[in-house]
Amino acid sequence: METDSTFPVRLLAYIFEETGRFEQVMLTGFAAFVVVVLAAVLILRELRHLRIRWK
Repeated sequence: METDSTFPVRLLAYIFEETGRFEQVMLTGFAAFVVVVLAAVLILRELRHLRIRWK
């Protein structure tokens, strides 16, 4: 079974097509928030590991 790399893009296009402008802005903002939080968690985890190695 092959994976379809365009699935997330098609899913987002479908969601945006079916929702109004307000929902698009909310979904985009929520997605950006999730990405920023995940990046912050990963960065803080790496910094904690580096601090432990320095001691």
